[in-house]
Amino acid sequence: MKDLSWRTAEQIAWLEHRSPHLSPAQTHQALLVWRRFVRVHHHRSWVPPDSSGCGVWGCCFMPHHARKILYRVAHDLGPQRGRELRTLLRRLDRLL
Repeated sequence: MKDLSWRTAEQIAWLEHRSPHLSPAQTHQALLVWRRFVRVHHHRSWVPPDSSGCGVWGCCFMPHHARKILYRVAHDLGPQRGRELRTLLRRLDRLL
């Protein structure tokens, strides 16, 4: 995953494999969605946070759902790896 160490990416993959709430590569997909959302200037016209959208990542993107996944993963990782992901998320959040 771009901007994360291989150790953090490895721990995320382990977490995705062990967690019933995650699927393989879901964190990576969520990070791509969130990164795209914060970098696009017209992001406020995207699907509102209370909308369920169609549920297809490639269609509605659901950026707020992606951010919730990232929040959960960042807090489920160990202290050092979680800090690395939270630092990246803070950097991206500042772009909003």
